[in-house]
Amino acid sequence: MTKAIATSNATLSLSGTSHIADKPQGESYHAFVILHAILLGVAFVIVFSLGTIGLRSWWGLAFKAYWMLQLLAAGASFNGLAVAVALSLIGIEYNDFDETHQLLGLCIIALLVAQIVAGTWHHINFKKLGRRTLPSYGHLFLGRILIYGGMVNAIL
Repeated sequence: MTKAIATSNATLSLSGTSHIADKPQGESYHAFVILHAILLGVAFVIVFSLGTIGLRSWWGLAFKAYWMLQLLAAGASFNGLAVAVALSLIGIEYNDFDETHQLLGLCIIALLVAQIVAGTWHHINFKKLGRRTLPSYGHLFLGRILIYGGMVNAIL
């Protein structure tokens, strides 16, 4: 410590967060971050949950409402991922794809694709057999994991 001597009177200052790269951030950057947060936050915290709750009601159009809400939320999720990947590729924030939020988000969206396949398979089997099959239980279990995982990732 005795050899550490400052050669100027300049005061160092730090600003921002530790994961933002050293590139200028334009006004559109903030709009895209907010768009990402709204698309994915609303999809996982509100719309997927409402669709699932609505399906459990005995309302006559429950399946149609469920299907439409899940389709809307899935579309918002894929668009939210596209915005996040674009921001990462530009290199403004999270440009190394090694942050917990990024990795969890990529896993959740990949599992969302599997969820859609399992749900379609369940529906086809249920129409044929009139009962639940293995894909049905996989769809139910994975859906719960995805909703909770999306909520946790929203907090991250």
